[in-house]
Amino acid sequence: MRIQLYASDKTRNDEISGQLISALERLYQGHSDVLLTDENPDIVHVFGAWEHETAKFASFLYRKTIPYVYSPLGGLLPWKVKRSSMEDHQLVLFTAQKRMTAQASMVHVCGKLEKQSLEESKWNKAIIFIKNPVITNVITEEQMAEEMLKTYGEIIASYHFKVHEEIQNKVNNLEEEDENIRLIYGKILAIQHQYNRGNVMQESLDELSHIMTAAEYDEDAMEALLQKHRLDLFAARLEQVLLDNSTLTEGFTTLPPRQDKVTDLIKNSITHYQQ
Repeated sequence: MRIQLYASDKTRNDEISGQLISALERLYQGHSDVLLTDENPDIVHVFGAWEHETAKFASFLYRKTIPYVYSPLGGLLPWKVKRSSMEDHQLVLFTAQKRMTAQASMVHVCGKLEKQSLEESKWNKAIIFIKNPVITNVITEEQMAEEMLKTYGEIIASYHFKVHEEIQNKVNNLEEEDENIRLIYGKILAIQHQYNRGNVMQESLDELSHIMTAAEYDEDAMEALLQKHRLDLFAARLEQVLLDNSTLTEGFTTLPPRQDKVTDLIKNSITHYQQ
């Protein structure tokens, strides 16, 4: 599991917040199933509230469809929300804070009052209540870390299921009976999704190269389908990537391969680890 823990310097320098984040970092660094990384994380844990920098980063994650858990660390207590909503100069930040809370895959709160406040605001219904071991002895750092890991795993599994389901629905709605064409179309959609996230897996490229080489299908029908659904430009770039970075050979291309700046971006996003 590739995890990124994100917090601004301001949040990290807060005594209580800093201790909590440091504890998670320490425990996850020694965990056999966890890799702490800022590069292509499976999930991000975002800490802190009422900061433009943090809200901007959460918005970036949402656009990239990278799931994130959000810990406001007391920032959504009712008087803090009310104060920010009533100050005109805070209107932009209030809107950004509301958005980053709403777009989180899960909001983690440490206290009952903050949980109640969030439930009443209806900004996000996905809430998990796990106490902060820095300020209470009813839970240990290890227990909190394990509960968070369980939450991460559930979110990642749900995310992959949703992506797979969305791609499968698009394939199912195709007016095309050739199963090989449908299979290739789905694989291209999956790689396009990976590229939009910034990490195209070498394994996926090799799998598509193998299918295009081994399977029998009508190349003209494949090209027409890609053009109809406006996937032909990405597919042409992808074929160039498959020629240069995988096992596809020119005799098995469907479209004239395209080499341009976007093709280079796809190549630069290739990763060799498995999700």
